[in-house]
Amino acid sequence: MHKSIKMDIPVAWQFVKNVKLMVEETLRSYPDNIRYSAGMVASELVGNAIKYGDRTESAPQAKFEISVTDSHVVIEVSNGVRSVDHLEQVTKRIDELAGSTNKEEFYLRRLQELLSGVSQGSQLGIYRIGYEGEFDLSYTFVNQILTIKATRGLS
Repeated sequence: MHKSIKMDIPVAWQFVKNVKLMVEETLRSYPDNIRYSAGMVASELVGNAIKYGDRTESAPQAKFEISVTDSHVVIEVSNGVRSVDHLEQVTKRIDELAGSTNKEEFYLRRLQELLSGVSQGSQLGIYRIGYEGEFDLSYTFVNQILTIKATRGLS
């Protein structure tokens, strides 16, 4: 079985809920933990694209894609980048998770920072994707377009 859905992401917060439900429906024949994790991952990535993304001539719309094969689910979101600082924060977090055997450590450290008031804003989503969702993350940055790819095995 192979399913693939591609769509533009409108600048509308309602789309976050809609894409979450669409992903869960796409994975309805899979176990609850995979279905709900994929829905969370999609909503985190789409939310970030709406919140932090930038619409430019080269990227007038953010893009969403989910691809499901017999062995993997892959969720990709691409968008222009509004701020170099945000790009650096996101890529740093993804690199940390990719190089770690203990994703929980980064997740709990970020929670502690938030609870202690050391930092502002949540910026917990990338760690949620890696730890709670059990997805592997990677990214590319080409022509001012950031693409974040979240992959999880289905076995």
